[in-house]
Amino acid sequence: MVGWLCKYKVQLYICTEKIFKNADQLVPVEIKAAATFHQDFLRGLDFFSDLVKARCNKKFLIYGGK
Repeated sequence: MVGWLCKYKVQLYICTEKIFKNADQLVPVEIKAAATFHQDFLRGLDFFSDLVKARCNKKFLIYGGK
């Protein structure tokens, strides 16, 4: 089909700073420089843990806040 129009735009954004392996478990770590926590910080971690399901039972966020 020529000239079709795509109605849906999909963006996939996965960013974890480091993924550690501990035995058969994968542990993602996200590092942010912000001083204020934002729910968006967890987006990559949540996506990764959903992707690997049982192999990810811990995830860590490090940020500059208190």
